[in-house]
Amino acid sequence: MSCNADCKCRKGIVALVFVPGIMGTRLMNKKSGDSVWDPAAGGKFSGPSSTAMELKAEREAELAAAQADDDDGFFEGIGKWFNRKWIGIKEKGRGIAETGRKYRTKAAWPRIKDLIFAGPVQRKALLVNGKTKKKGDPIIDRDDHLLVEDPGTDKYFRVYTSVPKSQMELKKRRGWGEVLWDSYGPLLRYLESKEPLFKRLYPGLQFPVFAVGYNWMRSNEYAGKRLKDKLEEFRTQLLKEDKEGDNLGLTKDDIKFVVISHSMGGYASRAGFILSGLESQVEAVIHGAMPTHGSPSTYFQFRCGAVGHGAVGQVVKMVLGKNAADTTAILGFCQGGLELMPNKLYVDAANKGEWLFVNKDPAKQTDKRELLQIGYGSGIYDFYRRFDAWYSLVQPPLLAPELGTSTDEQLIEHKKAFTKRITDCEKFHDQLAANFHATTTLLYSNNPDTKAFDTCEWQLQNSLTPGLETAAVEHWQVIGDENHDWLSVKGEVKLLSRSELAEHERKLKSWMEQNRYGHQHAHMPPRAQSASFRLGSETAKGDGTVHEGAGKYPKGVQTIGLVATQDHQGFYNCPDVRELMLGVLQS
Repeated sequence: MSCNADCKCRKGIVALVFVPGIMGTRLMNKKSGDSVWDPAAGGKFSGPSSTAMELKAEREAELAAAQADDDDGFFEGIGKWFNRKWIGIKEKGRGIAETGRKYRTKAAWPRIKDLIFAGPVQRKALLVNGKTKKKGDPIIDRDDHLLVEDPGTDKYFRVYTSVPKSQMELKKRRGWGEVLWDSYGPLLRYLESKEPLFKRLYPGLQFPVFAVGYNWMRSNEYAGKRLKDKLEEFRTQLLKEDKEGDNLGLTKDDIKFVVISHSMGGYASRAGFILSGLESQVEAVIHGAMPTHGSPSTYFQFRCGAVGHGAVGQVVKMVLGKNAADTTAILGFCQGGLELMPNKLYVDAANKGEWLFVNKDPAKQTDKRELLQIGYGSGIYDFYRRFDAWYSLVQPPLLAPELGTSTDEQLIEHKKAFTKRITDCEKFHDQLAANFHATTTLLYSNNPDTKAFDTCEWQLQNSLTPGLETAAVEHWQVIGDENHDWLSVKGEVKLLSRSELAEHERKLKSWMEQNRYGHQHAHMPPRAQSASFRLGSETAKGDGTVHEGAGKYPKGVQTIGLVATQDHQGFYNCPDVRELMLGVLQS
């Protein structure tokens, strides 16, 4: 309900606080200060840079001063004419410089070079533990002091954002530099542009816009604590600004917060409400595109690398993870990412809890698929801690790329550490459960053209071997994979039964014995005729990452679905999503 013009309500502030999704926070190396996570910054930024806006204002001021007046003397008029010509020459040079700035942001080379050609060892060193090196000591755990949130330098704001120079310091204090500008900058500017509307509806109130990033390699519980600390920091900041500015006599009770989250930012903010006691400080919450109880997409990434389709998708995979080796080297240590695995409350788009299947039908008919018994519900964590099945979440050697070829004995500590991370996930999920802030709205996409994973299905690509026809699925053995392939990776595994694998190994050993002394033989090494399986594509309505069931089925909250015209990362850049969000904020 809005106020009227004669309302005598006490002055106050309702701060809009945005919390980004996983990988949506810019991170820097704490020791060196180098930005290590802001891939392709500027790749989608089409507006003028902050520098260009600053120079435009300067040019307009210079032109205004150089305009001829009726009372100008002869020499003064000539001088102003030369000034106008010089301003035109400078403008051409500035245009070339701005083109150069745009080229640098579009190329984005300085920000993705550490990833696009990086293998598992380099990725682990960049984001998990700086001591990681090839053939080096085993790196068992994540270094939580390696990375911190990057607030953004003046140069970053000038080149990669449209924040005017006069506002840079203010926007830094408000957290705008912590989030990926390409994904979230337009949303922050949009919310800021709506302040006049909010002020008309609620006279006496101000509506500043803030952002809170977090180190997504750490747990969402950590992110929730940081959100709580940052809100307290913002409150202190706003009281100081009031005292030094309008001096309305505001107190801390006059400052309220509304949280708007994207994707895993919903986990982070919910952790703040439930685990850090933040709920009483927040008036209302909007979660957009949140994978409420996890997403099978995370399983797909562990087994196949990043999700990506077509030529653009291959570029995305090159940056985020070409294959299982790339993604496991990071995701296997990323507590926030692990917390996105389907938890015990997970349901698919049809409101069913089972999500992992195998399809032995060469035609891949859906009605022929079989459920893999992985202990759905509370038993799902035992599956995540299991390493011996061909369809296990994690393949242990990929946790230790620094070792190169590793033995089971060398991987014991890596397995123990990963098991603990899964146990920590279980504890977190138990605490988070189906709890939400009392005033919560979920916005989600049900677009049939941007399919998302609600289940994962291992599909047969050729034909089953005779041994696999009779062997139990959980006893199938891996003889080949695409864990380290670079192009068009589908996560394919080649499988044999135990007896077939033993026979193949016997033949291979015999061949090697014959070639021990380098004798030439006409025949090639023996090749096993294996069955190939790959994970199928997305099938559920959604936003390309989160399926519609994540927003459709939660109880006790307002849920609103729509056909979003943007994919998951650009969810809040969809005009219809913004209109719905605006409606919720006005209600």
